[in-house]
Amino acid sequence: MLLLTEGIPVLKVEICIQGRIDQNWSEWFEGLDISYLEHERALLSGVVKDQTALYTLIARLYRLGLPLVSVTTLPVPEDATHIE
Repeated sequence: MLLLTEGIPVLKVEICIQGRIDQNWSEWFEGLDISYLEHERALLSGVVKDQTALYTLIARLYRLGLPLVSVTTLPVPEDATHIE
């Protein structure tokens, strides 16, 4: 669970990639949760602080040669104080 600081926007994201990465990579991907999907895909999900952080994550995936399947940003209610 993430405690939000008032006035600081965050993005809740889901990044689906083709391929598998070990759970140990979670810290290198800013603490995003890593889960596994069918068809040799992985889903990285969680909260990033802004668009710059999101682009940094996408660049890391690119450098590892892991193709993007999709990138989805999910709404975070303006009055939210916690995100799970």
